[in-house]
Amino acid sequence: MTVILAGCKKESVPTTSTPEETKKGYKIQLRDKFYDTCFLDSKNIWVVGQFGIALHSADEGVTWELQESKTVEYLYSVDFVDKDNGWIAGSFGTILHTSDGGKNWGKQVSKTENNLFDVDFTDKENGWAVGYYGTILHTKDGGKTWESQSTGEDVTLNSVTFIDPGRGWIAGEFGTILYTATGGKAWEKQAPPKDTTLFGIYFADAKNGYAVGLVGTIFKTTDGGKTWNLMKSGTEQTLYSITKAGNFLFSAGDKGTLVKGPLETGGKESIEIPLKTEQWLHGIAFSLEEPLSACMVGGQGTILNTKDGGATWVPRGLTF
Repeated sequence: MTVILAGCKKESVPTTSTPEETKKGYKIQLRDKFYDTCFLDSKNIWVVGQFGIALHSADEGVTWELQESKTVEYLYSVDFVDKDNGWIAGSFGTILHTSDGGKNWGKQVSKTENNLFDVDFTDKENGWAVGYYGTILHTKDGGKTWESQSTGEDVTLNSVTFIDPGRGWIAGEFGTILYTATGGKAWEKQAPPKDTTLFGIYFADAKNGYAVGLVGTIFKTTDGGKTWNLMKSGTEQTLYSITKAGNFLFSAGDKGTLVKGPLETGGKESIEIPLKTEQWLHGIAFSLEEPLSACMVGGQGTILNTKDGGATWVPRGLTF
């Protein structure tokens, strides 16, 4: 990774809105902290965050509607497989599901009180959630029932990604990377070059994957995780998430940091683009239908959009 784009627990206060505010559009607030986003198609974006906040935009982030999550738990991750079916994972074992695009969210029984930091579904039936104390949950019926697939190791797991119902990876603290080829029935440890906490993991296909974490750490594998190599990120800021758009990777992190680099290693060009924020950036997602469009979210009401593949970013929330 060779390009860096740099910009210049739990409380009991719920996020609330009036019926009029929900109907006409949600006004982003300074206290809003957003942890994840899902950009499904050319228009529909979901954002989740603290105090149970769940937002939806049907116009690529120009306006936002507050959806009723019916919880004040922190919501850390959101994933949709189509315009109707989506899931949210959060604190205190929270898993929410919708079958109508978020007009109605319902709680699913996770059988845990551990915080869940990420959720990933490959289709309407098969999904995984991970979190504190080595928690790994799996469903094969869309979340009607969740069962533990934990290895028994006491380690915080921060990110999970599956490329199909059988093959998936998990990343967490102490350089933990787990791999399964059996849908989570069995997990094997993979060995990155150093033991640093990892917050995000992404696989473009069965062989090419990336993991990011503390002090700008980016690991890359070209053999499905049998071997991992350390890449130069160009930053020492912590990176929380990573994703692909076209021939480039994007990773978001602390102090308005966005790292961009080619999928291939060894690139030498580097540029800096101001993001007009110094807030931490936690979630980034590119549209599945419009590969140049993306949404990125973070602290103090930060929501940023791009329509040109990340060359420029437009604030949709508050910026500092």
